[in-house]
Amino acid sequence: MSNFINGASLRELLDEEGFLDPVRMRRIFLMLARYHFSEPSNYIDPELVPIIYNDDSQKSTLDVDLDFTYNSEEIGRKPAIYIGTSPFQFEKQVVDNLNEVSEDRSIISTTTQCSTSISIRHITTAADLSLSLATQSIGFFGNIRPYVMSEIPGILAYEVSQLTSPAMVEDTKIRVFQSNVELKLAFNTIWLTYIESLRIKSIMFEGRPKG
Repeated sequence: MSNFINGASLRELLDEEGFLDPVRMRRIFLMLARYHFSEPSNYIDPELVPIIYNDDSQKSTLDVDLDFTYNSEEIGRKPAIYIGTSPFQFEKQVVDNLNEVSEDRSIISTTTQCSTSISIRHITTAADLSLSLATQSIGFFGNIRPYVMSEIPGILAYEVSQLTSPAMVEDTKIRVFQSNVELKLAFNTIWLTYIESLRIKSIMFEGRPKG
């Protein structure tokens, strides 16, 4: 199971600058989903075997993409999985959110805890197929929890929280169904404020490493 972390692109994404932000978070879970659904040997249900993601869209029988690419005109052409997030909520962790101030007070670091949900939508023309794909996601994203907690910088909490029954998608040309999986997670964040000549020069947002 730990092989998912060895993909060059994912490894590079996890190591890049050692912090987590909303964009990187979404991309990580997109790449995890693509990894899992690209290998039929991962499937619990043998009926899913023909439904495979491939980077070559001509060979792929399953679309796995970010939710903003959703197009109601094209939906139903083949099964699809869309990855998105809920709003990012920030909570106070320490008094004044203050983490650290440099000796010359030119750099001020403040910290908060950020929480969000990763939403994974499984959309097909058959209700049972949507639920089967969602059940497959539950197994994968539940089982990789130890690796998520150890490999993704700054993660504080990670849990599979919900699997929805198949429901019809409105405003589509054909009948399509979706079944959703929701993952709840929290991570440390830091804002670095750089001050030059008593004026704010720049502000950086980044995730806070564990430990």
